[in-house]
Formats: sequence, structure tokens, C-alpha cells
Amino acid sequence: MIFELKSLLLDQNERILALERQNAMQSEEIAEFRTMIQTQDEKILHLQRQRACKTNIKNSSILKEPTSMNVQMKKASAFKRSGIPEKVIQTSAQQRIARAADTTIAFYAYSSHTFPRPSDHFILNFDTIITNLGNGYHPHSGTFIATRSGYYVFTWSFRIQGDAHISTELMVNDTPRGSVYYDATEKVGGNTGGTVVVHVNQGDEVFIRTTNTNYNLGDILSDNAGRTYFGGWLLF
Repeated sequence: MIFELKSLLLDQNERILALERQNAMQSEEIAEFRTMIQTQDEKILHLQRQRACKTNIKNSSILKEPTSMNVQMKKASAFKRSGIPEKVIQTSAQQRIARAADTTIAFYAYSSHTFPRPSDHFILNFDTIITNLGNGYHPHSGTFIATRSGYYVFTWSFRIQGDAHISTELMVNDTPRGSVYYDATEKVGGNTGGTVVVHVNQGDEVFIRTTNTNYNLGDILSDNAGRTYFGGWLLF
């Protein structure tokens, strides 16, 4: 009987120890939950402060574009009195610029090489990209693919010299929308180009090509003396 009682007491002690461990674990979980709640409360408070700052910035006249040095000085003084941190102002301005960049479509690229005696309906590829907001221009094919529908301005230029004469045209899909012809003399050459304003649908392809061979003779040049280029931008 004594042995059984000892065994019973040992078993009870183990159960009590197990319960104490379980309570300790639960206490740790409760502490973790409290820490998480405190962290979330701090984040909520931080977001509320940010929203309040953005509201103050939006309603403040100091963010309007200055028209003179006196206006700038007045706005700087108002900025200091407002108590809004300068970094908050700068961040808001950077965000507005980033949003404008996200909605702007514009590109400009030129050719780094000569096109020797281009054939009939030869598509010019402008392989050196300077600007490509919206990523609509594709240098390998020389094609701009509209990412948004709207009215666009397209401009292009090509350079020839000697006895060359070249005709190029701007194409929207399979339809010519503008063309330019230039006939150089023996010792005189240079650049000529065109500009077209046209409505383009999303997914339409815009590119520059030569017209038929009756109007093309000689090389199209592109170097530091004069670039052969293609550009465009979305009006609205």
C-alpha cells in the first residue's frame, strides 16, 4: 500500500508539473499577444499621424507652384510656422512626381548607325533610347506600342547627303499618317523631318519606314553631326 501511495503521489506531482508548464506556456502566449497588440496600436497611431500630416499638406497653400521669389519666401515662412517637418513636405512632393511619371507616356530614341541604301518599306529602328516613360517604345523593332488610347504627337527626323533622296512615312498599324521627302544635292545635305498629331488606340503600333523605292536612293545617316531619331508623347 505504501508503494502504491508513493506511486500515486509521484504521478500527481508529474501532473502538477505538467499543468505548471502549460500555465507558463499560456502566460508566455498571453505576453506575446499583449506585445503584438501594443505594436499594432503603435502602428495605428503612426498611420494616423501620417494621415494628419498629409491632410495638412494637401490643404496648405505652400505646396502650390510658386510664381515669384516673394511668393516662395512667404510660403517658406508659412512652412516654418506650420510645424510640419521638411522631410514630410519633400516626401509628398516626390510622391506627386512619381504619380505623374506613372501616368506620363513619352519616348525619344535615335539611331547609332547608318542605314545603307534602305529598301522599299524598310522600318527604321532607333536603338539608342533617351526617354521611354511608359515603356511603350521597343528599340529592336523600332516600334512604339500604345499603352493607352488617346491623342499623341509623333516626330521624326532623318539625315542624308550627297546625291541621296529619301522619303519616309509614319505608320499607325498598316495606315500611313504622314510622310516627308528630302532630296539632297551633291555637296549639300542635312536633316529633315515631320510631326504628326493623331489618335491612337491602345495596342496600336506606330513606326517609321521608307516609302516605295521610286523615292529612295542613298544612305540614311546618323552620327554626331546629325541624328536620325523618333519620338512622341501622349497629349490627352
